[in-house]
Amino acid sequence: MDTLWWKFEVPGLGTHQVRVKNIGARGQEVSIDGNPVAAPDDQLIFTGPGATLLELQRRANGWVLVVDGMIVESHQPEQDRQALLWKFALPGIGTHQLRIKAIGEAGQEVFMDGSPVEAPPGTTTFTGPGACLLQISKGGGQWSLHVDGVYCPQSTSSPSATSSAKTWEFVLPSTGAHTVSAVNLGLPGHQVFIDGVSTAAPEGTTTFTGPEGVLLQFQNNGDSWILYVDGNQAQETEGGGSSATSGSALWNFSVMDPSKTFSSMHQMQVRNMGVTGQEVFLDGVLVPAPEGTTMFTGPVGCLLEVQLRGSSWALQVDGVDVEAHNTAIMMSGAATAPPGVREAVAPVTMIDLPQGVTLDPSTGKYTANIRVHGRFVNLGIFATPDEASNHYQQYKKAHGA
Repeated sequence: MDTLWWKFEVPGLGTHQVRVKNIGARGQEVSIDGNPVAAPDDQLIFTGPGATLLELQRRANGWVLVVDGMIVESHQPEQDRQALLWKFALPGIGTHQLRIKAIGEAGQEVFMDGSPVEAPPGTTTFTGPGACLLQISKGGGQWSLHVDGVYCPQSTSSPSATSSAKTWEFVLPSTGAHTVSAVNLGLPGHQVFIDGVSTAAPEGTTTFTGPEGVLLQFQNNGDSWILYVDGNQAQETEGGGSSATSGSALWNFSVMDPSKTFSSMHQMQVRNMGVTGQEVFLDGVLVPAPEGTTMFTGPVGCLLEVQLRGSSWALQVDGVDVEAHNTAIMMSGAATAPPGVREAVAPVTMIDLPQGVTLDPSTGKYTANIRVHGRFVNLGIFATPDEASNHYQQYKKAHGA
């Protein structure tokens, strides 16, 4: 049976989402806002957010959800409009690829090994390479492929290691801008962060409930991962950083455990960097960071330094740009930490430097920077933190910064 979805509002508590699989049947699964709820096969009444009464009722036109006596609108994700991909091998003629967009709907598009195939809407049977029979069918809310009668799972063609960390941004009417970041999607030990907060994501999980109860879905198109928010494609950020004007940025970085047996992925997010209200999060945990603090001690004692370069923020890990640092660990051959094995982020500490002063680990020198009228001014490089701090304070006093 298909998976059914509903969205509803609770006064003062915002938007919420109910998902039910195998409703009223053996193996029924119920989740509210992405959290599984104990639901025996015959249970159709639940307590929802704000002590609301949720009741699943079977009507002539199908199942409905009643919240405090009111029928709420069903919410069917537009996942079927996304491209589905299968890869299969045929004896003597190698591996082939079937890709279908808008499957079963008007505008359906079918591609075999990259070439379009004539397929009017509703066509689910095709002749493939070597005259093999390809049959598409839907069951349990998912599309499946059989090649000459043999089941073929959807492809989870993993993106390359250099593109395993991705971040998307989207805007919602009530709560504004949000970010979703995913590390190692489709691989062991994958991790998902929503607004910098780590989300429970067992291996293989690609569907989540996001802010305002929106449905977040990851889809692999064969070349990379795409994020859909309530069926609409979200914008992927470039390079993980953002402009210094907003003072916000997000990075994913690797660290090696002390035994050098495993590497694990972590995330650093900064907001209002260098200005009043500065916030720094490490794996979703808020790190005390007074305005101007740019250096931190992270997992396994690594040094994390946020630097302003031109109009954008950059992250260095142990004195190396984060991209080069991640690549070096990847090339070392160390295995990614398996699910449940991860270096704890605590304790996380700030490098004890005066306001406006940063250390360049490669030279051992100290730099003083100050923000004036929305722009950072470099006050020079100094031998000691006190000397750099004195210049910072003098400039601040003289210019009223």
